Amino acid sequence: MYLPLNYESKHWVLAEIDFIARKITVYDSETYCIGPRKFERFMELLSTLLPLLLQKIGFFSKRPEIEHGEDMTPWSVERRELVPQQEKSDCVVFVIKFVEHLIHGESIDSVQADKVKYFRTYLCLNLWRSKIALW
Repeated sequence: MYLPLNYESKHWVLAEIDFIARKITVYDSETYCIGPRKFERFMELLSTLLPLLLQKIGFFSKRPEIEHGEDMTPWSVERRELVPQQEKSDCVVFVIKFVEHLIHGESIDSVQADKVKYFRTYLCLNLWRSKIALW
């Protein structure tokens, strides 16, 4: 599962949730925005609450192939290294493109800052064509 996360209303990152491995992998296009200590605190809440929330809503009982036992310890978190980096306030575009590539099993390496103008146009046209109401 892919989950966009917002850090202090300033920056977006993408979390990839692996239910079987009990792991959260984070794709961050602006790693200097959230230092290592702040990142750890930021992710601590999600990694701690996620297993508790999933148990509370009966997720594990509905998905018996996901063995969890009664283990409610925080899930592991990895900040993926070598993620394409942005040059300015383009984190939302990067998150959307990361999801698009990952869902299709493609490498995110082609998501580059010099293509952001094209990506913005592409996203705008797709939203317009689908007539999605954004408000």
